[in-house]
Amino acid sequence: MADSVMKKCVDTFTTEATYTPLVGAPVVINTVFNDPYQEGILLDGAPFQTRLYRLGVRKLDLAAYPSVKDKVTIGATTYRVQDVQPDGDAGYVLLLHKDV
Repeated sequence: MADSVMKKCVDTFTTEATYTPLVGAPVVINTVFNDPYQEGILLDGAPFQTRLYRLGVRKLDLAAYPSVKDKVTIGATTYRVQDVQPDGDAGYVLLLHKDV
């Protein structure tokens, strides 16, 4: 049931992306892409802020668990997976950095 809800969200708010894992072939998937937000973290005890893009993906759309350093291409922009967070239901939230 959770996957059905996730599929409806992805189908409604979709952005097509090419997901390229470190191991395996790239796959074109539909995702929910959000503008970046700022995350405050401590770096050697000093505050540091970074801007992370959020990408919602269905578990069933990926052949394996997402990995840090996998790549996601949306349009002409490539992003690197910085963090993977299960969404608690049928998907993952991938936090992305824009590749330079």
